[in-house]
Amino acid sequence: ELVADAVLLDDWAARLEAQRRHLTVLGTLRVLADAAEKGFADLRLALDRLRQTNFRARPELIEALLKWNAQRNRK
Repeated sequence: ELVADAVLLDDWAARLEAQRRHLTVLGTLRVLADAAEKGFADLRLALDRLRQTNFRARPELIEALLKWNAQRNRK
């Protein structure tokens, strides 16, 4: 057994089961956004690379993240 603060899951059914078990769930997009906010990653580049894989996310979510990132970078 391991002790962890959160579990990284993107599959919807797995996320629901983890939440049912009262686990903290983070997705890939959240991890990338957090890394960008702390200066560890270029969010636009990371999302462009992610789009070249079989990763799927709602286009509205991607656009919202890019908008958030652009606003954050203006500050």
